[in-house]
Parts: sequence; structure tokens; C-alpha cells
Amino acid sequence: GGDGGHGGGGGEPCLLTTGEGDLVARYFIDHLDGMNGVVPSTLSAVPAAELDLTVTPQSGDPQMVEAVGHWGLEWTALSGDALAVCSLQGTGAFAALQGTTTVTFELVVLVKGTNASKASELISIGDLLSPEGDKLSLIVGGALGSGVVGAYLNKTAEAELAGAWAADLSSRQVVHLVLETAKPVADRIRLYVDGTRATEANVSPNFTVTLPEEGEGLALQDSGADALSLGNSAAAGASLKGVIHYGAVYRSALEDTQISSHACALRQNDDSP
Repeated sequence: GGDGGHGGGGGEPCLLTTGEGDLVARYFIDHLDGMNGVVPSTLSAVPAAELDLTVTPQSGDPQMVEAVGHWGLEWTALSGDALAVCSLQGTGAFAALQGTTTVTFELVVLVKGTNASKASELISIGDLLSPEGDKLSLIVGGALGSGVVGAYLNKTAEAELAGAWAADLSSRQVVHLVLETAKPVADRIRLYVDGTRATEANVSPNFTVTLPEEGEGLALQDSGADALSLGNSAAAGASLKGVIHYGAVYRSALEDTQISSHACALRQNDDSP
């Protein structure tokens, strides 16, 4: 609990904002979603209930947990089908995200294990029907190995990433993925861990990294098959082993100062505004 207040070694602001009004959805994943050890039915979205995530369980996953004073949703089985998902069809989020050249994913996550043969998806906007249909997603494990996080943008092939970074998520971390394709090529997709920009990782020969094209946007489908998911791909089969404590999506690229401020606030409290 608590409001975070102000903190940080250099007197940095420690405040969670709505990103200049560009917040699409935020999930605090707290005791209001379910009791400790219980599989919740939904995860409540702020500000729009139309983006509440429906939890599809499998073999007791995912369960609400309270770890070191922070509520979260824990998956224990890798590459399973348990997920929290919401179709974007007919939502304000679909209109906001269709074609957008700026997006920020914001997560508080703890990765406890990965599958050497298959990547796990932490957060995804993608096709409900196709594992190859990611529009924007964050992955760990698989052929990436340990200590690397990858991203897909308008995915065309398993081995073709839009970015890959060195990042250790084996302890609870605040993670930001920022897409901003009007920027110079090296800055079009960026990862931040605990408020600090991560360095690119060499993932050859298992993957090629093709940075986003200038002006490339999210290619959502008019068919309405796209969804937002946590802990798995929208098409399932790629669950993580670990805990997602919090998630949010913005249709803007958060500034470095906002990312630092949000990371400071979320380190302290990821369970309430």
C-alpha cells in the first residue's frame, strides 16, 4: 500500500502518471483481484473496464500471490495455456492503437525460469488465433538463453526480432518497452530496466534483429482477432514461469524522465495508484 511519495537518491520524482492522458490500460493486480493462492476470474483495468482481462486457467495457474509485500499473478508451468487476455475488438483501445507509431509497455515482473526450447511471452498485443501473429510483444527464454529480453513488432517469423537486450529479470524488476518509430533507427525500440536503458544483446545466430522501419506502426487487424495478453501470447502456449505484479499500456512513448519516475514509484508500490 501507500502512495509511493517522493524518493530516489538524487531527489528524482517518484510518481506514477497517466502519460499525458495516453494510458490505454493499467493493471495493478492486487488483493481486489483475488485472495492469495486463488486463480482470479478477471484482472481489473484502469481506466476502462472494457479492457478487464479474463483469466483462462490451466492446472491451477495463474494464482494470486503476495510476495515481499507486492501482490502479483504467478505462473508455475512453462509453455502452458494459462493466460490473462482481453479482445481489442470494438474497444477504444483498438482505435487508439491501430497504426500507432508510439507505444509503451510497462511491467513489474519476476522471471523464475525459462524454457530452452520455447520463448515465454510477458506481455503481448497479438492474434488470438496465431502464435505468429504478435503485433508487439516482450519475450524471454527459448533460443534467447538467459539474461536476454527480446521484442517482436508485426512479427513475420520466430527468428526475426525487432530488438534484443541484456536484462536480468530473475528478481522483481520494473520493465519498459518503448516504441517510437519516428526516431533515428537506433532509438526506435528501447528497453529500460528499473528506469535505466538496457544495452542491445547479440542474439545471432539464433535470431536476426531487424529494427523498426521509420514510421512503422502497429498493424492491428480489422478482423478483430487481436487481443492484449499478460503472462502468455494471445494464442496461448507460451506462458512464463514467474510473477507479473503489474502491467500497463500507453499509446505514447514515455519520456526518459517519466520512465525513471514511474520506475521509482513502482519499485515501492505496484498495487495502487
